[in-house]
Amino acid sequence: MRDKKIQCLIVDDEPIAHTILKQYIEKDERLELAGNCSNAMQALQYLQSGKPVDLIFLDIRMPKISGLEFLRSLRNPPQIIITTANREYALESFDLNVADYLLKPFSFERFLQGVNKVVTLLAAQKPIFSIESESEPQENFIVIKVDGKLIKLEYDEILFVEAWKEYIKVHTDGKFHITLLSLSAIEEKLPAGIFVRTHRSYIVNISKIDNVEGNTIHIGNTEVPISRNEREKFMEKFMRK
Repeated sequence: MRDKKIQCLIVDDEPIAHTILKQYIEKDERLELAGNCSNAMQALQYLQSGKPVDLIFLDIRMPKISGLEFLRSLRNPPQIIITTANREYALESFDLNVADYLLKPFSFERFLQGVNKVVTLLAAQKPIFSIESESEPQENFIVIKVDGKLIKLEYDEILFVEAWKEYIKVHTDGKFHITLLSLSAIEEKLPAGIFVRTHRSYIVNISKIDNVEGNTIHIGNTEVPISRNEREKFMEKFMRK
């Protein structure tokens, strides 16, 4: 649990958007409004002032510099929740690791969903190693049976896993391993923070993804599909990374 309130900055050229967001922020005791900016240049000046900002509610279509152009200019941006009336920038926004994408007009309940994601992300910003993790190291590999032999594969070696009849193919760099196992069974063995189901026949290592285009994931020269049923869950995990 955070001891201090989450410092929020509103960046939007519409006065009504400021009014609504201010009301929503005041309803949530975890949040505190740090400032209001009507364009990206004002926001940049605010950030350069050194005042603490944990979360920016960012509009996209603004004069001179768009919200996404502003976001790309930041070396170490705070958490970002996009607030826009335009659907078409969602994928591009997720590629920039925004916490959430709210379509105007959005309800207080939908606003809270985005804030809850930010709270989770901020809570996760802690050192990777601790006394507990050093004394009780976690496994970073999986063991599968291939042609009568037990093969040890580190998580970082695995690009993606593909269902293949009653078998699965575990793809690594330049080759794959076939083992008699269901996709659901190996999904239970792989850490959910690293691997995500994208399709009934595919699980991917999030860190190995080069880019996402439409409903297709590109990992090197390989294309992996994203199904309609898995897309929302996949995009949520992918944007967190």
